[in-house]
Amino acid sequence: MKACNLLTSSIKNLPFGWSIRIVITIVHCLYRRKATLEHDKGLSHVYHRHIDMEKRKCEFAFAVNQFDSRKKTTVEVDQSSSPFLTLPVELVYRILDNLDELTILCSARNVCVRLNTITDAYHRYQAPTALNLSSSQIGNKKAQLLADALRNNTTLTTLDLWENLIGETGAQHLADALRINTTLTTLNLGRNCIGNRGVQHLADALKNNTTLTTLNLYFNQIGDTGAQHLADALRINTTLTTLNLGRNNIGDQWAKYLADALKNSTTLTSLNLNENKPQVSIKATRNNQETRTQY
Repeated sequence: MKACNLLTSSIKNLPFGWSIRIVITIVHCLYRRKATLEHDKGLSHVYHRHIDMEKRKCEFAFAVNQFDSRKKTTVEVDQSSSPFLTLPVELVYRILDNLDELTILCSARNVCVRLNTITDAYHRYQAPTALNLSSSQIGNKKAQLLADALRNNTTLTTLDLWENLIGETGAQHLADALRINTTLTTLNLGRNCIGNRGVQHLADALKNNTTLTTLNLYFNQIGDTGAQHLADALRINTTLTTLNLGRNNIGDQWAKYLADALKNSTTLTSLNLNENKPQVSIKATRNNQETRTQY
């Protein structure tokens, strides 16, 4: 139990992105000093009944991901991190039990092949379909880690990133993920200072994305240039049904351009332009049905 207490305190004090690698190393040292730890009664409830521990020890080659937010993810062989090859699955699950969803999603992936496989079988990684990270001070660096995780995630359908100072750089990382992700349907990016450049990346991703149905870009300093990129994307996108552009800086001309794009869209049914520059209300007609474009 002392080992578990030490593990918990270590997790809380570690910087984001390195908790898995460092904590597993700590536990590995404790495990070697006390081989009977895995038989502790406190581990009896851990999810081990479906895991063949010995098979997993032998099957997977070891690879280490360099967590550098300034560069693309690179994986290379590194035998110096042998704890990942020998640490019992039960202890890895015990570590995951003490981490929050964001850390599991971002830090437990691409550390090594074996940990990827263990995490894939972990119930808290499989189960969540919605993740609320509103006002979590994520910023663009953590947004990159989150985007990297979204590339491979196949369960998350709703992601709330309201008010996280993601900025245009973070929006670019998320846009790159949207080009690959095939399960996310709802994305809330309200109040994130994305701007015209950031929304350009998102618009480009919408041209290829075939799963996202709801996108909230409320209060993101989006002007006429950004509106043009979105309007062009709406003419191509075939899945988006709801787009919130309220409280931005979109002028009357490009607001009408967006409304025209809505008329031609085969899927978009709701376009919110409240609290932008135009003060008039326009109704767009699509497929013989009246669809309200809000100003």
